[in-house]
Amino acid sequence: MKILGVIIARTGSKRIPGKALIEIEGKTVLNHIIDIAKKITYLNSICITTTDLDSDKQIVEIAKSEKVDYFCGDSENVLDRIYNAASFFKADIIVYIGADCPLLDPNILNNAIDYFLKSSCDYLNNYDVPSMPEGYDINILTFKALKVAFKKAIAPSQRIHPFSYITFHESDFFTKQFVIKNKNYPKDLGSYHWSLDNLNDIDFIKKIYHLSKVNNIPITLENILNFIKLDPELYELNKSLKVKNSSHSFLNSKSIMDDIINDILYMTSLAQSANNNSNIQSLILYFKEIRLIINKFENISQKRKTI
Repeated sequence: MKILGVIIARTGSKRIPGKALIEIEGKTVLNHIIDIAKKITYLNSICITTTDLDSDKQIVEIAKSEKVDYFCGDSENVLDRIYNAASFFKADIIVYIGADCPLLDPNILNNAIDYFLKSSCDYLNNYDVPSMPEGYDINILTFKALKVAFKKAIAPSQRIHPFSYITFHESDFFTKQFVIKNKNYPKDLGSYHWSLDNLNDIDFIKKIYHLSKVNNIPITLENILNFIKLDPELYELNKSLKVKNSSHSFLNSKSIMDDIINDILYMTSLAQSANNNSNIQSLILYFKEIRLIINKFENISQKRKTI
C-alpha cells in the first residue's frame, strides 16, 4: 500500500502572489512545507503538484533541489492535477499537505493517517465540525474515491477544490458512494487562523518561526499555543486573525461559498439547456447535483444550532 503525500503549490495565488516562495528564516515557505512532509513517517513518497505554466518552473526547481517527486498539470482544475499525479505515482492513499500551511504539526497528520488506516472510511477530514486551527487541514482519501470524483465531478468548483465532490456526495442516497469521517482535536481551536491566506498572516507565521529558532523548540500545535500564551505581541497577532466558530470550514471561506453559489447557477443553466433539448436524463442529473449541495447545507444549518 503506497501512501503519497501531495503538496499543491503554485506561484499564481491571487491574494498573495508567489506565497510559496516567501522567505522565512532563510528558506522559502515551500521548503518549510517539504521539511514538514518529510517528518510525516507514514508517507512512502512526497510529490509537489504544480501547474504546467512557465511561471511555476521555480516550484519544480525547489522540488528537484529537495529530491522529492513533482508533477505538472492543469493550472485551474486541481482535482485533475492531483488525480493524474496519484495515478502516475501509483498511490493507494493520498494525503494532502497544504502549501499554505507552514505551521502544520507533522504529528497531527501522523495521528490522522493512523486513524484513517484503522477506520473504514474513504475520506477523512477535519472540517465538519472544525476543531483545529485553519492551516491544520486534514484531507486523506483512497485513490478509489479520488478516481470517482475525477470521473464524475460536474460542478466547476468541484474540480478546483479537489475534495469538494466527495464532501457533497456523502449523502447521495442513490449510490451512497463515500464513507466520510471527521477528525477532531480535544481542544476547540476552530476559531484560530494559522494558515498563509492573507498578507496579515505573514507577520504571525514569521514570528512563530523566529521564536522556534531562537528557543530551539520545534513547531508543534501545543508549542505554538505556549508561544501565544507567553508572548504578548504574538497573543495580539493571534487574536486579530481569529475567525468565527463555524459548523463547517466552508462557512469561513467567502471564496468557497461564492464558488458553490456559482456551481448552482451553472448547473441551473445546464438544466435549462437540457430541458430545452428534451434531455430528461441530463435534466435529472443536474437537479440531483443541485439537491446534494442544498442537502449538505441543510445538514450544516442543523449543526449550527447545536454548537
